[in-house]
Amino acid sequence: MSADRQSGHHGSAPTAHIDSDDACLPTRVPPRPANQTTGGMNGDAGSPTSIIWIAIRTIPFNHHGRNAPCGKWQTGHPLESRANRRFPQALSEMAERIVSTIDPIYRGGMNGSGTNAAVIVAAGRGMRVGGDVPKQWRALGGKRVVDWTVDVFQRAAGVDTILLVLHPDDMARATDFPFLEAVPGGSTRTASVRAGLEALVKRDISKVLIHDAARPLVTQRIINDVLAALDTSVGATPALELTDALLRGTGGIVSGALERTGLYRAQTPQGFRFNEILDAHRNHPGDAADDVEVARSAGVRVALVPGDERNLKITHAEDFKRAEAALGLED
Repeated sequence: MSADRQSGHHGSAPTAHIDSDDACLPTRVPPRPANQTTGGMNGDAGSPTSIIWIAIRTIPFNHHGRNAPCGKWQTGHPLESRANRRFPQALSEMAERIVSTIDPIYRGGMNGSGTNAAVIVAAGRGMRVGGDVPKQWRALGGKRVVDWTVDVFQRAAGVDTILLVLHPDDMARATDFPFLEAVPGGSTRTASVRAGLEALVKRDISKVLIHDAARPLVTQRIINDVLAALDTSVGATPALELTDALLRGTGGIVSGALERTGLYRAQTPQGFRFNEILDAHRNHPGDAADDVEVARSAGVRVALVPGDERNLKITHAEDFKRAEAALGLED
């Protein structure tokens, strides 16, 4: 990677320094990654990872990639003197303290060297929810809807690159996400997704997840399941089998019933092998309900993986209450 994602400094990969007291010293040493020479922070195949992880603990990370309870990551600080003071075997073990390229501090931006990307579509206006502010920018439990969504993908071990697609009028909001890249969307959701895919063309992406920002409660299990399904399928989508009876109505009167067997409610993220979904979007005329429709129009077979009732899409005002309940934020 050409720049330290925390400081913006160019040059060689940084060493890590925790500016804190002994409370932040390591409590365990992680095992050596299986492959230390497959990109690392520099993003170049064959270059060794050169980040030293000095304080690995089970603690939360915020979306700026900082170790919040124990100070911030800095660059250019040697570790040897402190490591020798605290650990007699420091020199022999220092090589073991290598940051894996899947660590959330160093993932989530366009500088990642991995090949799995997430395109988060946040370009809609969300008129049905009411109010003057698009739903993805409205508050939900102390954060904005889109903040919840981005946080989930930044914590996802299988996602290396995250791209936001914003409405052209919202591009100034991209500064709220200093370690992500954003591109302007189009006049329809399909056009916005294509804009995101085109921005990834030169990023060496093999799998891509396309997710609606208005689904802030997506789970890690769904993300992992969709990515895993792409090992054997060109496309995959989470979905929930319909259990309610389906009625047809005319003029407020029931006019018939529909067979629900084999019917599902689609969710996102919908995942695809990158080249195939890019070609499908380039050749798809007009808009589509979702990316599964675009893929199937190009003959792509899409696998079903189990969805989750919590992975709701905020569409109406009452959906904020449902999301708060799912987050345990009800009064």
